[in-house]
Amino acid sequence: KGGIDGASFTLRITDEADERESITSARITLAGSDSTTAANRRANLLQCIPNGGTCSYSIAFATTAMTLISAQGQTLFATLGEFIPEIHIVLKDVFGDVDSIDSSIVPTLVAYTGDDPLNEQSLVTTGDANIGKWRDKYYVFTCLRFSERPSGLVNLKFAAMTNTSVLYQAINVLETGYVTVAEDTTAVYGLRFAKSSSLILYNNQPTTAVINIALPQIIVEVIDSIYQFDSTANGIVIVATTSTGTLDTDGSTAVVSAGVAIFTTLKFTTIADNPTLTFRAQKTTTAVAGKTVQTGAISITQLPTASSQIAFSTQLSATNNFTEQYQSLTFDTLSEAVIYASVTVRDSSHQFSETFADEISIEVRCDEATLQTSSSITIGGTTGAVYANFTTRFISYNNAYLGAPIFLKYVVESSTNSLLVGKTLVAGPITIRSVSEAGTCTRQISSPQVVAFFSGTVGSFEAQQAAMTSSLSYLMNIEASRLKIQSVTAATGMDLASVTKWAGVRVLIEFDSPTTASVNQKEPAQLANEFVSLRPMCLEPINGFSLRDVYYAADEASCDSSSFNQALNDTRTCLNAGITPSCQCYDEYLFSPVGSACANSAQYSNFFSSLCNNDALECKEAAVLNICMDVIDNSNMAYWWIFGLVGGLVVIAVILFILYKKGYICKSKQSTMHTKIDEQYE
Repeated sequence: KGGIDGASFTLRITDEADERESITSARITLAGSDSTTAANRRANLLQCIPNGGTCSYSIAFATTAMTLISAQGQTLFATLGEFIPEIHIVLKDVFGDVDSIDSSIVPTLVAYTGDDPLNEQSLVTTGDANIGKWRDKYYVFTCLRFSERPSGLVNLKFAAMTNTSVLYQAINVLETGYVTVAEDTTAVYGLRFAKSSSLILYNNQPTTAVINIALPQIIVEVIDSIYQFDSTANGIVIVATTSTGTLDTDGSTAVVSAGVAIFTTLKFTTIADNPTLTFRAQKTTTAVAGKTVQTGAISITQLPTASSQIAFSTQLSATNNFTEQYQSLTFDTLSEAVIYASVTVRDSSHQFSETFADEISIEVRCDEATLQTSSSITIGGTTGAVYANFTTRFISYNNAYLGAPIFLKYVVESSTNSLLVGKTLVAGPITIRSVSEAGTCTRQISSPQVVAFFSGTVGSFEAQQAAMTSSLSYLMNIEASRLKIQSVTAATGMDLASVTKWAGVRVLIEFDSPTTASVNQKEPAQLANEFVSLRPMCLEPINGFSLRDVYYAADEASCDSSSFNQALNDTRTCLNAGITPSCQCYDEYLFSPVGSACANSAQYSNFFSSLCNNDALECKEAAVLNICMDVIDNSNMAYWWIFGLVGGLVVIAVILFILYKKGYICKSKQSTMHTKIDEQYE
């Protein structure tokens, strides 16, 4: 009577001789009758804020195929500036994962790498990128990425905080293993389990096995440093080892071919207590050397155990039929989504049974959407049925999950075999194209924005825009309707409707997802990656316009006066030293650090135009060439040949003289130069 959630007492049952205590004792956890009400949960969570508070809540990594990390201490890798795959974290009470809590009650979950979650240095934190989004039953991190490479070894940490940034001191802090951060996208970097046709689909997935019977095939794939499948990998040896027990050595090694290593004869030869299998890349010259993936606990028996688990069968031939867990399907609208699945029973050696004595009732459930009918089908036993065939349609999204991928769960709700109760199959993700999570990183990941700079010599930009869109679509092998121009920004003073020679036009582009009729089925993120990988200097002009520069919009920096002034001062120092070639000074200290951001700004465009038309004319460095080709004043092009005759030392003298006359290089102290810049441009 009374008490709080999580209080417990011990019930001990013994026989007359007071024996068998060790196997009949039990710890019973109490819950108030109103423990699931919002008020009760809020009150209980408040007790988790002070250190030593009576707290019945904790956090843990989710154990599904949709999360990158599924266990404390699991290592991972990342690429600088690139999004890390989703990480899901569940909130638990003493009875397990909590069920349907309003987002206004749960703690804020913060990801960080240092000692202070409020002073993160390595992860992007703008736009709450390191804050988990609560989805009714779990947190999801979709926006995590590194803004700079850590100076040493770091772990990803996750801490619960209030909305006023007070730590829940009695709730545990989750921590991954070490994070390796690559500077750029690197091939042959890591391992993962294949998402289909493999017994194991994700890290720490449990399964069953029988002594001396080969497991169904397990497929290990090689991936690059942004977690994309890498078919270029070949010849890498992958070795499987067990934490306990013994494996048959004949089937414990596989060699990677076209990015894939397949284990088809892997089997245990001795009994073991819930071992795990680790698959490790052996010594190689690539970054994947030593990388691993691991199964969950494997329950091993001497002989096959009947009715050990449920599984999808392949006996249905309908379209949209799920034949294995975590298959993905995509529909344009929710009303179009019709899902078929056939569920049956397998023994512990993963063999299907034509008949089975146990009677099993299986129900289909869904958290993300409301189903038209919540059906339950009974098979086995006296029914004589072997397959539970489901046809599922949706009514609407549930508000807490609007825009999120949909998953169907096929759950054993009752059975004459108690070991089967609660066994679950998961179908999905099911993506609905017409619904998106506006304003979240999920949208940015699926449809990242890219920036392109153009110049042209035939007709006005507005007259050429349709032709430009068509040509770019042809270049990317997509329909023109999938290339969306979000905005167009002209250089200062340029009339895009009338001027027939234009340069420095900034175009913000976004790619749409493919439809079922699209010839190119690549997702927006793949198209964006291909687009920013183009080499503009190697492309011929198309319909009178030229592509000058491409990059992700997320990488674009605004022109900052202090950064510009610092860059100009560094350039002056380099030129005055007289050791480094002048073009190299411009490239390293001015054009590379601030050129892209400042060359087309209203504040500094005239300066860059003058510099490109005069002092930087002979420079061949890529950053100088790309920027100058956009900002150069066409009216001054007739004078280019003059500067082509100027020798190296004369160029330096002229540059120094011009900068001196313009006030950028002064005989006075460093602060004088900054004062002149401030007077002219601010």
